[in-house]
Amino acid sequence: MAALVQKREILAAVQRLGDVAEMTTRHSSVRLIDGLRTARGQLQPWATNTYVRDLDEKLRVLGIATEISA
Repeated sequence: MAALVQKREILAAVQRLGDVAEMTTRHSSVRLIDGLRTARGQLQPWATNTYVRDLDEKLRVLGIATEISA
C-alpha cells in the first residue's frame, strides 16, 4: 500500500483499501483492521480527494471509521 501512496497512485490505493475493508466484514482480525487504519492514515494528505472521501464513507458504513479527522 505504501508503495502506491508513494507513487501517488491514490485511486489504486483506495481501491485496494476498499477491498480490504470488505474483507473485514467476513473476518474479525484486529491486525487487519489496524493495518487498514494505518494505510488510510497514509492517504491523509489526500483527504479531500473524492476517492479518499468515498473510502472514508465506506469505512464509516462498515463500522471501521478511522480516528483520522479529514
